[in-house]
Amino acid sequence: MAEAVLGIIGGSGVYDMEMEEARWRSVASPWGKPSDQLRIGQIDGRKVVFLPRHGRGHVHSPTTINYRANIDALKRAGVTDILSVSAVGSLREDLEPGTFVIVDQFIDRTFARDKSFFGSGCVAHVPFAHPVSPVLGDFAEGALKAEGIRHRRGGTYVVMEGPQFSTLAESKLYRSWGADVIGMTAMPEAKLAREAEISYCTVAMVTDFDSWHPDHGSVDVRKVIEVAHANAHLAKALVTRFVSEFPAEHPPCPEGSDKALEFAVMTAPAKRDKRLLRNFNVSVLVTDAFMEAVEEDAEWPLRFGGKTYRTVKAKELWRKIMQATYDVAEPGVIFIDRVNDLNPLSYCETISCTNPCGEQPLPPYGACLLGSLNLPRFVTAPFENNAAIDEAKLAEAARIAIRFLDNVIEVSNYPLPQQR
Repeated sequence: MAEAVLGIIGGSGVYDMEMEEARWRSVASPWGKPSDQLRIGQIDGRKVVFLPRHGRGHVHSPTTINYRANIDALKRAGVTDILSVSAVGSLREDLEPGTFVIVDQFIDRTFARDKSFFGSGCVAHVPFAHPVSPVLGDFAEGALKAEGIRHRRGGTYVVMEGPQFSTLAESKLYRSWGADVIGMTAMPEAKLAREAEISYCTVAMVTDFDSWHPDHGSVDVRKVIEVAHANAHLAKALVTRFVSEFPAEHPPCPEGSDKALEFAVMTAPAKRDKRLLRNFNVSVLVTDAFMEAVEEDAEWPLRFGGKTYRTVKAKELWRKIMQATYDVAEPGVIFIDRVNDLNPLSYCETISCTNPCGEQPLPPYGACLLGSLNLPRFVTAPFENNAAIDEAKLAEAARIAIRFLDNVIEVSNYPLPQQR
């Protein structure tokens, strides 16, 4: 089983989280800019990644939040499970402001947001009948009980586009559907988490009665903000308790959220638009021992940082690597033991990695310094039988390019002491 890394998405009023050894860290995403930096730290010795959904200072409206970048950034930070907290309005008399609802269903009424990582050229349909992980729901319920927070298990969350609140007619319509709460941010967040194979749970914090309530009338923003801030300290208590009780290893989701893509991609490999896979650039180092395990059809441990997370058949893993390389030209495969055997500097260094493209083998703490030369510029008579490369001009250009790289090193120095 994989190590559990908890992602916390904070809604209105929850813009920071107290953690040990915490730091704000920027995470780049090919889907654009996330709502804010990720705050990465520990709670009770457990790794936690926090993201304020609206950004610190509440700078993003529900429609302008980049949900794809948010989920992608959390995935890149290693998050396996997401607990999302959101401010909502109540559609039921018995769900008073201050109540926390562990949502288990959604009605998506949004229309102006990117809702999938997939599209034309690579089509995928993930199962979504049960959008919330019941395992996360169990831990959320346990944490709410332990903290003495008024709550209810189960409820349907209508997600509207916003940023305006509901009309009276809309509010009455949603009540007639049997919905329980209404908000603006859980979609497409939950759908994207499913596509990213991250288990997901929403705890909705009721701030007000929606406009249907005869004694409350229109939603009062001032009162909503007051209750949201009052709920914020309870939300933080919930998160702290939730994290402390959560297992060290990611618990499998009974709804299959952590393996949602297993049979979801419909487009045939040969027909997939390679441009949709442009965000991937990775190489794998293959040892002689692994290839021997492939030949013998032996088991192979998936180990990282001295810890074995899973054991698989080496031959099946090799087949998957080769199939992916054939389908989308990724990952690159580097036979690392062969590289070290042929390395003329093997007497003083051991190649342990490469840059993502795989063309620059590197020792520990090695730096990838790459310069580019436009080779067609050095071709003479390009469309003739005597086409050739002007090696003298190429050598001169290479000499200058190398000097450029030397200058960069002299100006910037290496970032780590081990590299100097």
